Amino acid sequence: MQLGLDYDVSGAQHATLDPADVAEVLRRYPRLHFKRVFNELLNHEVDTKQPYHHWVHICTRVAHNRSPIPIADATAVLDWAPFDE
Repeated sequence: MQLGLDYDVSGAQHATLDPADVAEVLRRYPRLHFKRVFNELLNHEVDTKQPYHHWVHICTRVAHNRSPIPIADATAVLDWAPFDE
């Protein structure tokens, strides 16, 4: 399940999923603007839970992107996934 979540969010850079299987899953469960909506959810999570205590969470990337510390933003992580949306 974790690999599936990783693939959905960031493309699981080393995953070896059959493209036909991925196409069938997307046919049955379209992404429906997943990248945009998920990023909005992450930002809402950071905005509404201050101080944000989950240091090993993708929302940490959102929080770090708001400061001068160089770390890949959640948008960049989402764009790693091999999906248009």
